[in-house]
Amino acid sequence: MEEEYKKPSTMIIKDQDMVFTCNVKAMNSLLADLPKSKLVKVMYRAIAKSIWDKKSNYYECDNKVK
Repeated sequence: MEEEYKKPSTMIIKDQDMVFTCNVKAMNSLLADLPKSKLVKVMYRAIAKSIWDKKSNYYECDNKVK
């Protein structure tokens, strides 16, 4: 009987570092173009996806995005 492959702990740590790095890069690019009035409302969020969702709500009805 074969056992299921388990990742070594060093690979798990590298995967977590990669996820963290990608999230930070995405957050930086999302926050870079926001005016201060909007930035204050999203800067406390820890995940880029939540910043994206909040930002898309701001500009959903704006003709400039379409």
